[in-house]
Amino acid sequence: MNERPSLAEALAKFFLARPGVWTDGKQVASVAGWSGWRARLSDVRRPPYNLDVRNRRRSVRVGDHTVRLTEYCFTPAVEAQQESVDRGQHGPAPHQPGLWS
Repeated sequence: MNERPSLAEALAKFFLARPGVWTDGKQVASVAGWSGWRARLSDVRRPPYNLDVRNRRRSVRVGDHTVRLTEYCFTPAVEAQQESVDRGQHGPAPHQPGLWS
């Protein structure tokens, strides 16, 4: 029998295929399911996936309007450790949502 992967597994695979790429929340929702995508995002940050998925919010000017975007990015452990070294810290960088813009 061919089992369909869970939405959390699908989201983990999505991020693993795009390390270092910022992705709009709407696209994340299209992969993880519209009504529960934030819970699934939380799931991939915990075992068994343990992904370092960071988020940022930014404003973008579109014509006469300003649009707020929320984006997400998987940061592989090696990159997170390098950021830690660059800041003069030891060990892996802590997960601090919203501080990586």
